[in-house]
Amino acid sequence: NLTRNAGSYQLIPGGGSRSSVGAVTYNPLQTLTTSFTTQLGSDGGIEIYSTNQSNVIVEIVGYYAPPGDGGLYYHPLPNSFRLIDTENPSAACLSYSQPLGSGGTHVEKGANSCNGIMLPTTARAIVGNATVNNLAPNPGYITFYPGQVSRPNIATLNVPLSQSATNQVIFSVGTGTIFRIYSSTRMNLALDLTGYYSPDANDINGAGMLFYPVTGGMRLLETRIGEKGCV
Repeated sequence: NLTRNAGSYQLIPGGGSRSSVGAVTYNPLQTLTTSFTTQLGSDGGIEIYSTNQSNVIVEIVGYYAPPGDGGLYYHPLPNSFRLIDTENPSAACLSYSQPLGSGGTHVEKGANSCNGIMLPTTARAIVGNATVNNLAPNPGYITFYPGQVSRPNIATLNVPLSQSATNQVIFSVGTGTIFRIYSSTRMNLALDLTGYYSPDANDINGAGMLFYPVTGGMRLLETRIGEKGCV
């Protein structure tokens, strides 16, 4: 947001119309990172609406399509687990003795057994929640990417100077679920895993699920006075 006013933005299927569903709000002069899943228009595109002047970066990590070659099933974990916690290493499956360094890259393996929960080696992408605490007096970002590729020019999560940020993350992993973590500034990281995508319809964690979009979206819950949700 480049203005001193609060506002909101929406992602809309190409050729579609705006609605009250799916708006993300932001504060004056705020930098905001959020994950999204949106339908495409008949032209295969999306439109972006913002109430204020703002810079926007859109990064694509995947898409949903009818079942076919190369498609993946989503598998929720029976219980989520904390894979990394640089502030409290004893609470996580992987041990970190210090924060992530500025400009540093770490190589990790997602297929771990933690609290009796196993992430299989057939997982192609990981789903979870990441929280970063930027320890530097300048803005930073963190990038998760497969272990066998060069670092892409994307940011999984942006964080303002000397502040914290949290968001859902979905990122691809390489062979054996190897992935890399890049941090542009010195920061603490907590990474919780909640699920994964794999080519297996069934595995040790049960049946996988396919995604079915809801046309137009719907607002399930709304707590603001004068506004209406389904619940």
